[in-house]
Amino acid sequence: MAQPCVKKWIFFLSLLVFTQVYAREETGQEKPESASEDLPVLTYDYTLKGADDTDIPKEFKSRSRLELLKKRPLYSNFALSRRVQSDKDILQKLLYSFGYYDATIDILISDSLKQDVLRHAEFTVIPGKRYKLKSLQFVFTPKAEGPEPCQKSPSDLKLYTGEFFTAEKVLSAFNDAQEHLGTCGYPFATIITHEAILSRSDKTVKLILTLDPGPYVTFGPIQVKSSGAVSADYIKNRAPFKQGEPYDQGQIDGYQDALSTSKLFEKIIIQHRKEKIQENHEIPVEVDLSDAKPRTLSAGVKFGTSEGIGAKTGWTHRNLTGRADKFVAGAEASQTLSMVDLNYYLPDFLKRNQTLGTTVNYKEENTKSYNSRGYGTSFLLDNEFKKGWNYSYGLSFESTRISQRGEIIHLDALGVPLGFTLDTRNDALDPSSGGKLSLSITPEYGHLGHAKLITHSQLYGSYHWAMDDRHRHVLALWSRIGSVFGGSLKDIPGNRRLYAGGGGSVRGYGYQLAGTLDGEGKPLGGKSLLEFGIEPRVRFGDDWGAVAFLEGALVSKTTQPNFGNRFLFGAGVGLRYYTSFGPIRADIAVPFKKRRQAGGKIVDRAFQFYISIGQSF
Repeated sequence: MAQPCVKKWIFFLSLLVFTQVYAREETGQEKPESASEDLPVLTYDYTLKGADDTDIPKEFKSRSRLELLKKRPLYSNFALSRRVQSDKDILQKLLYSFGYYDATIDILISDSLKQDVLRHAEFTVIPGKRYKLKSLQFVFTPKAEGPEPCQKSPSDLKLYTGEFFTAEKVLSAFNDAQEHLGTCGYPFATIITHEAILSRSDKTVKLILTLDPGPYVTFGPIQVKSSGAVSADYIKNRAPFKQGEPYDQGQIDGYQDALSTSKLFEKIIIQHRKEKIQENHEIPVEVDLSDAKPRTLSAGVKFGTSEGIGAKTGWTHRNLTGRADKFVAGAEASQTLSMVDLNYYLPDFLKRNQTLGTTVNYKEENTKSYNSRGYGTSFLLDNEFKKGWNYSYGLSFESTRISQRGEIIHLDALGVPLGFTLDTRNDALDPSSGGKLSLSITPEYGHLGHAKLITHSQLYGSYHWAMDDRHRHVLALWSRIGSVFGGSLKDIPGNRRLYAGGGGSVRGYGYQLAGTLDGEGKPLGGKSLLEFGIEPRVRFGDDWGAVAFLEGALVSKTTQPNFGNRFLFGAGVGLRYYTSFGPIRADIAVPFKKRRQAGGKIVDRAFQFYISIGQSF
């Protein structure tokens, strides 16, 4: 018959308490071990044997009094023995914290009456067999008044039955279990005790966590305290929960994030008070806000070898009529593009999380392929059905005069833009994790050159892998696939064709030049496009970083990519200077293939240079 289980309390928190005590000693709070500063000083060293294949030696060194107080003078063998005995207690608790409950420790101290002889303390550990986790049990006392409290399994808490564990993992799991109760109506749960029962026969541990679940509560009314500049209805509509649902701290965190993302508020405090729980279990959600400045003026500049110097400016009012509606006026000018646009966004239009966006713009383009000028307008309904997940639909109209290869085309087109976006990036200007996936499809009808109906479609994706915990090494990838349906290539106006090359595309080639050229070295564009790129990024120091990149593109005259055509590749390197508003980037890239026009003149430059704000993707 197996030996009976021996009940034993494993005091996990004692390890943390001892750590704090010895940290205070290290900072100079220990009293001198001898009042006499004139006595000869003893010197010593120490060794630890028997636990080399564990993390215990490293942990012991960080907590050892012999190590931490090495520079504190000792004046007697008795004072040395005090430190050694303290270290033995620390070592014993460390062994327990790693599951070595049968460990023994032997100590040998070299002794001498001579003051100038180096003393040596030797700790010999016999760890014994390490115990494994057998089970984890939750006990709720008093019994919960509401529904059964939610519980996480040991594996959900990263404690796996049948495997070794540490006190650090156990304490982290217990805190996680307590916080988890706050997601199912028990935000006031507290840990009463944690207990470990050892089974000497099979070297296992049964963990018992006793909790007081506290009162069961549900979401009550949202009580808004603010200046009133932003509509209370908008503030309440940002809440992802409904009154009467079980209280969930995760939903509160999501509510805080939604209010913060709006950039309407300088201070956001969301809290609940235990004393305000109602008889029906509801607890009011108190939202205390102070408004941020609603107006913002922005400006930026960029440079590309083929695009020239560009500048962009914008003025934004984020709360134009008090309904959190946003008005944005912007202007952009460069060698290839001049544009003025006015934008208005009204959130919660007709339903929660649906934003009405309207745009009016005037635009002139001057490229090697075509020149155009005209105006456009659009109405778009954007729906966020989950954080980072959006779909949109609407109407657009454009009237443009296009000049291409001696031909004048008047374009008047009515479109139905449809879109879907998934964005999990941690930062728009400097992403180091997550990615973005977007799909757009826009059928257009009207006077479209020699075509009456064409459909644009584009799928874009990017992803960023952080290669270390501090996100200082990142591998970034991107790809774009596009197609134009309707008519042949010559039937489609120049501003509706697909191009590659330049910033935001294949940086080794000039703007729109990474595709088929005519005899004069001008880009023809295509009906299909395939692009991709890879960019390792490294950050060194606080302010600087560097990248290397390889990018390629295939532009085809057919709706589907023609892999019989040649891919054009570019590669380069870049520097990044990190500021509070985002990285400033400078890239230099070279084309893998330089092409010539009919007269023999080289079309592609030896290199392309770019300066801008934000990562390339």
